[in-house]
Amino acid sequence: MEWIRNLNDGKVEAILEDYEINVSRVIEWCCTGSPEANVDNIKLEYESYMEKFNNFTVSY
Repeated sequence: MEWIRNLNDGKVEAILEDYEINVSRVIEWCCTGSPEANVDNIKLEYESYMEKFNNFTVSY
């Protein structure tokens, strides 16, 4: 996973770049979300793998 962020309108946006199985697992989890989440729909956009990211950090 490369980055994920909460948007002001309540949506969550993420860019994922990893092995297909790992990305699929994150997408599967996003379909239900955490117990506190209310998931209405998911929009996916696929792009070519670019090996652009090499780390993940958390910032607030």
